[in-house]
Formats: sequence, structure tokens, C-alpha cells
Amino acid sequence: MPLPAVAVRAVRVALIALVAAPSVGASALVQSRIEHWPNGQVRLQAQVRRERFHGTYRTFYASGRPFEVRHFVDGREEGPQQSFTEQGELFLNYEVWQGRRFGFLNARPCMPVASPGA
Repeated sequence: MPLPAVAVRAVRVALIALVAAPSVGASALVQSRIEHWPNGQVRLQAQVRRERFHGTYRTFYASGRPFEVRHFVDGREEGPQQSFTEQGELFLNYEVWQGRRFGFLNARPCMPVASPGA
């Protein structure tokens, strides 16, 4: 039996308040952000520092399956970046190092690839 909408909203507000509290020490500037779809599934999990994404950024389809896994440093992409279809197939897979992108975005061969031995 699904929770009533009022209870779901109360839980979301409590989670956001709990997660948004800064940590103690040198990383006190980094905050976690969690957003939800109307059905209660997680839509976004990310770390933010000085109002910029910093750390792992994950988004999800309404079904709960992963959509994106990205990594940021001070608001800029850095490290492995991946995106998936609703069926779980990887369709973006590249890395960013020092502002340069390495890899392919939705790449398709312009000619059919010959099978080995052909």
C-alpha cells in the first residue's frame, strides 16, 4: 500500500534537511542533494560545493534505474562520465581530464563492420 502524499512530502523534507546539513571539518563546504520523483523513487543524488556540483552526480529514471553517473570538480566535468538507456544499455561513455574529453558520444560506425574471417 503506497504512502499518502502528505507522508511522502514530510519524509522528503526531513531527508533533505538531514542530508543538506554540512559535514564537519575541511569538507564542511560540501553538501549532499537528493531529489525524488512523484512516485517516491530517487531522481537525483549529488554533492554540491559553493553552489556547484562537486563529486559524484547520479540521476535516475522514474523506474529507479540509473540514467547518468557523472563526476564533477568545482562545477566542471572531471573523470568518467556515463549515461544509460531505460533498459540499462550504456550509450555515453567518456572521460574528461583537465578539460579534455576522451571517448565517444553516441558513436556509430559509418560503414558496416566486417566480421572476423570475412
